[in-house]
Amino acid sequence: MMDTATTYKCPSCGAGLTFDPESQTFHCEYCGSSFTQEEARQAQDSAAAEVEKSPEEPAAEQAEAQDQGQQTEEMTVYHCPSCGAEIVTDATTAATQCFYCHNPVVLSGRLSGEFRPEYVIPFAIPKEEAEKRFLHWARSKRFVPRDFFHKSRIQKLSGVYFPYWMVDCKLDGAMEATANRVRVWRIGNTEYTETSRYRIVRGGKVNLNEMLKPALKKADQKLVESVLPFERKEMKDFTPLYLTGFQAEKRDVEREEAQPALEQQIKNYTEQLFRDTIPGDMVAVNVTHLETNNQDQKWQYLLLPVWTFTYRPKGEDKTYFYAMNGQTGKVCGELPIHYGRLAAFCGGIYGILALLLFFGRWLLG
Repeated sequence: MMDTATTYKCPSCGAGLTFDPESQTFHCEYCGSSFTQEEARQAQDSAAAEVEKSPEEPAAEQAEAQDQGQQTEEMTVYHCPSCGAEIVTDATTAATQCFYCHNPVVLSGRLSGEFRPEYVIPFAIPKEEAEKRFLHWARSKRFVPRDFFHKSRIQKLSGVYFPYWMVDCKLDGAMEATANRVRVWRIGNTEYTETSRYRIVRGGKVNLNEMLKPALKKADQKLVESVLPFERKEMKDFTPLYLTGFQAEKRDVEREEAQPALEQQIKNYTEQLFRDTIPGDMVAVNVTHLETNNQDQKWQYLLLPVWTFTYRPKGEDKTYFYAMNGQTGKVCGELPIHYGRLAAFCGGIYGILALLLFFGRWLLG
């Protein structure tokens, strides 16, 4: 199915709608109106029906040429439905904004058919709050370059919906292990040690829920996994309306490719559950056999909200990444170090120590 560039219009003034995390409604920045999901969807359906009835509708061939992205090897070009400007994206971008009229654009064809997510967890933290939390986190670290806090740089904080696979699994598990129990006692001046060796067998039915695996190759895997978990109770049935005003990516990791890592995750979780049943006074636990049989897996494809920021200092090849869970606020990232400030700090400490050493010798005569 071809990709179509879509802008969701305000029913009151026709400007682009964006999703507001704070109110959980769809907001028009131009006239200030807010709409529920159902109101925004009805307005979009009505507008689409009017376009179909219009005698000025271009021929099918022209419409297809206008809507379909012009594919190149590394990027795709679309035309903004609001101003007609070209929008250039890479192969996995599913929502962005027009850099000319700044209207939010959803490339709906990329999230349809087999690539349509089943669920989405909407952003709950607005950008202003995300920037505030980011600055608080960054300023709590020492020796960060001062230009890192420049307003123009902080405004590059981006809200992105990342694709994930979520898997619930039921299985029959079995584990065999060996462990020791050590008892030490003393009689008079003699200390005795008794080591008992045990064979441990564990088995039972295991339920593992909400296992998440990133479904985008180009994402920094460490970062997008470090902001987990998300709260499933806030999960909504997917509609592209939630993407307005944010960026979004479609998956390029299929179930078959994610399966090996998931199987290892299942084994790790199952082993840990069985290990937790072993008495705490047993040591040197060694698992000799582990089985996870008769797995009943339920896979779901969903989009999850993450605030992201990248920074590359002048003269460095390294790019620093920052991510914040757009629902819970959990933070992970790495900050650059201003080595000049670090050297000055170390020099100051060395100077104080040298001064204390001098006065110590002087006082001792």
